[in-house]
Amino acid sequence: MSTDVHMSNLGKAVNELLADAREADEERRRENRVPFFGPASVLVEESGKRHSYSCFYRDISPSGVGLLHNMELKTGEVVLTVFRKSGTKVCFRSTLLWCHPCGEGWFISGAKFLALCPAEQRDR
Repeated sequence: MSTDVHMSNLGKAVNELLADAREADEERRRENRVPFFGPASVLVEESGKRHSYSCFYRDISPSGVGLLHNMELKTGEVVLTVFRKSGTKVCFRSTLLWCHPCGEGWFISGAKFLALCPAEQRDR
């Protein structure tokens, strides 16, 4: 295969991925989101027990955050702890609005901020 054909296929594939990204962004955004990647955790209650799962935040807006994680999460109220680059953390009561698979064992979800957690939960 010539280099020109290879580069043409490469360019086409990249452009298709960029179009997918723009389409995904347009179909679910009510507010502008800022790409923002870092560690977080989600605390959920399942069958009367509390479980904490590690995840990553991937973008943020004034009203919510996009998450990336390696487990399916049920929609509903959660406690979301975001770890800042400064080493501090911010804890939000949030509603997980949706969760979709996005690859082999990975999921993306969206959470809406409800309120800051009480101080005693933020310091754990």
